[in-house]
Amino acid sequence: MASIDSTQIQIYDSQGLWQRLLDSGDQWFEAIEFTKKLAFSLFRDEIDNIVITGMGGAAITGDMIRSLCIDTAPFPVIINRSYTLPSFVNYKTLVLILSYSGDTEETVSAANHALERGARCIGITSGGYISTIEDENFETVILNKGLSSRGALAFFFVSLWRIFQKLEVFNAGDEELLNTGRFIQEQIDIFSNLDENEPAELAEDILDSLPVIYTSDGLLEPVNMRWRNQIQENAKTLAYGAIVPEMNHNEIVGWERTAHLMGKVSCIQLIDQNDHNRIKIRMSITETLIEPHAVTFRTIRSTGSTPLERMFYLILYGDFMSFYLAILSETDPAPITKIDLLKQRLREID
Repeated sequence: MASIDSTQIQIYDSQGLWQRLLDSGDQWFEAIEFTKKLAFSLFRDEIDNIVITGMGGAAITGDMIRSLCIDTAPFPVIINRSYTLPSFVNYKTLVLILSYSGDTEETVSAANHALERGARCIGITSGGYISTIEDENFETVILNKGLSSRGALAFFFVSLWRIFQKLEVFNAGDEELLNTGRFIQEQIDIFSNLDENEPAELAEDILDSLPVIYTSDGLLEPVNMRWRNQIQENAKTLAYGAIVPEMNHNEIVGWERTAHLMGKVSCIQLIDQNDHNRIKIRMSITETLIEPHAVTFRTIRSTGSTPLERMFYLILYGDFMSFYLAILSETDPAPITKIDLLKQRLREID
């Protein structure tokens, strides 16, 4: 069992990220209640496509929504991480603009482009420029302050879920959200048990290595990105990942010349029960080809009775694991100093 105790957490967790992890189940139920009041002037037959634009921890909730409805949505759902929007965006496009601060410069630029194109827009933010936009085609969801983009996952996700309910992509009502919330709370109890839990054990296994994460191209693709983002921001550790089957056509060859990296690269496969059968076979074969080159090779399988539960099971697993990895690395998980410095220098150039 990983050697983590509450004293270590108190020493390195200067901003109470541990408590926020413990409270993330409560945040889910808060998000359900908060979004019950939302009313959007949207009609399904007025929309040809949806573009979700944002960066970082906000944008990833768009990836999650897209992966959950990719087989059922009657229109294309595109994720945009850029200053500009695709050329097809017009008055028949719904642009969902995600920025916790409301001042993310790439997202502000994309929002202005959306308005220039006459697109229908909904901004989800806690304030900043996005909250001040006044236009007949622009609606705004104002989130609670005092969080961070990566720490406001439930509010972003459930707000998007409500929009897709309005468009009849997801079933109306709260049943699935409430069931998922109860499931999330159960998993938090398990993953926060410092005497015995799998995320802490995985953190110890990959400590001082460079983790590479592989998933299928379906439900778990955004989970792959969330894991990498959380390892990078919480543990201040580089993490890489790729998607099967694409990595079978290129990246798998790159594992051949790793002798000089032996003992430094770990590999984690995240697997869902609904992965395509051929992808399951591919991942099994991939394991036999890669495992000899990795200091640690671990396979983590999703758990839950619905795709939404299984997605959040692995997201929580990664969130707790990355926190434990930070503590084991004697690193404060909260600060994102290099991001702050980058933004400061960009402002100086402006």
